[in-house]
Amino acid sequence: MYVLECSDRTFCTGSTFDVAVRFRQHQRGEGDGSTYVAMRRPVRLVYYEEHERIDDAFDREHQVKRLLRGQKRKLIATGWGRRPEDPSDPFPWLRD
Repeated sequence: MYVLECSDRTFCTGSTFDVAVRFRQHQRGEGDGSTYVAMRRPVRLVYYEEHERIDDAFDREHQVKRLLRGQKRKLIATGWGRRPEDPSDPFPWLRD
């Protein structure tokens, strides 16, 4: 499950098997369901969580989508997932 920040400062939440591939698709305006993001590029990966099962990631995506903007900001700042600026992040090239 991932959260992107779009160029208009809105957040987009999604889930995928491979966050790196999906991020590149969003940056290019490709892939299913990227109409919202395609009109708000460039995007920045600000938060993501890894789940054992894709259904858990889908469930979490729907939970996060229901959050208010302030709640999403708090999740991004303090949630148990990873932020791309973390030194242990495996995708440092996704920061920009």
